[in-house]
Amino acid sequence: MNWQLTEQIEEFRDEQEQLLTQLPLGGSQFMKMWWDDIKKRPCAEFVPIDNILLPFAAASFYTSPRVTEQQDISQWEFQNRIDRGLYRDVSFIRATLDPEPTASEKANEKIEGKKMQSSDDGAMPQANAACAAVRVGISSSTMWTTGGIVSKRAGS
Repeated sequence: MNWQLTEQIEEFRDEQEQLLTQLPLGGSQFMKMWWDDIKKRPCAEFVPIDNILLPFAAASFYTSPRVTEQQDISQWEFQNRIDRGLYRDVSFIRATLDPEPTASEKANEKIEGKKMQSSDDGAMPQANAACAAVRVGISSSTMWTTGGIVSKRAGS
């Protein structure tokens, strides 16, 4: 394991230093480790506490039924994950609590100079393209999981 952390996982020391410098500020921080099929080796990444989301009723990280990591990714990375099969390519539907505006409301908004944001051109809004939720598995043989698919590796 010492060889893996010092030689094989090239980014481990940098990520651990970042974690340890942020630890006094956040109180808790996280180190994510997973097997990368592209690099063919284990990888490590510092995850700040601000990017970990727990249900409000969860008593602790370890007893929580769901732990979610918020990731900031580029549009290229988002498309790359779709191409690799990590995410499904589905039509984008804007989630909203607002009801559909009536014809008279649309006319009033036009008169008042208000514009409705539309996604008719098929482009994904920036905020949605920059966030991805990743489900976390917690056990000794389970790495972090994505989309509910558990990645188990022999000997881990």
